[in-house]
Amino acid sequence: MMTTLSDMNEVWGNSDLALARRARVFSDPTAPDAILCFDPANVAYLSGYASMSSDMNPAYRIGVLATADSARLIVSAGDGPAALECICDPSMLFRYGEFHVVTAGQNRLGAARPAVADFGAAVRDALDSWDPGRQRRIGIEGETSDLVDGRSCFDARPLLRRSRLVKLPHEIAIIRYCLSLMQRGIEAALDAAAPGVNERDLAALVSAEITRGGGVPRSIAVTSGPRAANVDAFASGRRLAIGDVLRIDLGATFRGYWGDMARSAFIGLPSSEQEQCFAAISAGVEAERQVIRAGITASEVFAAAIAATRDAGLPQFARHHVGHGLGLNITEAPLLALGDHTVLQSGMVLCIETPLYRETWGGMMTEDVVVVTENGNTPLTDLSRDLRTCGGVPCSSIA
Repeated sequence: MMTTLSDMNEVWGNSDLALARRARVFSDPTAPDAILCFDPANVAYLSGYASMSSDMNPAYRIGVLATADSARLIVSAGDGPAALECICDPSMLFRYGEFHVVTAGQNRLGAARPAVADFGAAVRDALDSWDPGRQRRIGIEGETSDLVDGRSCFDARPLLRRSRLVKLPHEIAIIRYCLSLMQRGIEAALDAAAPGVNERDLAALVSAEITRGGGVPRSIAVTSGPRAANVDAFASGRRLAIGDVLRIDLGATFRGYWGDMARSAFIGLPSSEQEQCFAAISAGVEAERQVIRAGITASEVFAAAIAATRDAGLPQFARHHVGHGLGLNITEAPLLALGDHTVLQSGMVLCIETPLYRETWGGMMTEDVVVVTENGNTPLTDLSRDLRTCGGVPCSSIA
């Protein structure tokens, strides 16, 4: 496993990886001449640029007009310098709006066309620069868009979904590295967990490890005691106490790709009920690891996980899903759920989980990430899944 940022520098840069992803998309026999996208994840997939402006503002408008060998990126004037770091070619940058940056010496954006008034005008400029005669066919996210000005277009969402289902080896390497940072963070937090330590202090340790390795902490849910039943919750000032379950459920990104994993631990010795519940949810995740392979359906994985968890001591266990795809979104297709009959393919990256949440009692989970192979699956997470106690009580003391 790659464990350092310098190791990751040997992996393709964002623009090289985007070129490989576009090659996959446009090799599909249904592919159009170009695809126009506005969803930030699809923009990142086709251009290589993951925008912080998109993260900060859900209403921010960004786009890409992609062909097999080029990506015209449409961003705000303020987003231009960061976007240029990724695509490198100023002629492929189409900016809109107004933003002032004092330049010193040669302006990197000097070779780019001037910013236009609004997003729609920037999109039309990108289209006109690529196909001034309006003769080519365009795929878009949706059936129609007023921005294409009557050009021949069709819904490209099924094509993009198919392309993103299976990850390239370099994509898998990036996700694996992101998960390695998260594992370091979990280890740091569990080493520090003890009665009296508060959740925010542990979340800070997790975030520091992710950031130190070049990742971006995104969802750092460190919850304990009754708060561990809060499915997605920010860490609080609550201090750990003997008898608590500590649940650490993390999301982070590296080069735009998400990692998603979780571990639980006990402060002091667990009760017999806590041990039984932990054993049951562990059996559910293990059942997923045993059945996941190319050719099985997502719904079959769901059925195996639910049955195993119930059989291991939680007969009333219920879930809406037991995992999902992972990539440029934290939740991607397929969904390991009853109604999803997607056939798993080699190269899919999946989160697997059977979490338990009980109001006033707490919650616990183990969440791992695997890559589907022809004959099984390969784990991308290798942090111990065994029952762990914190606060000076070794696991060996558990009868």
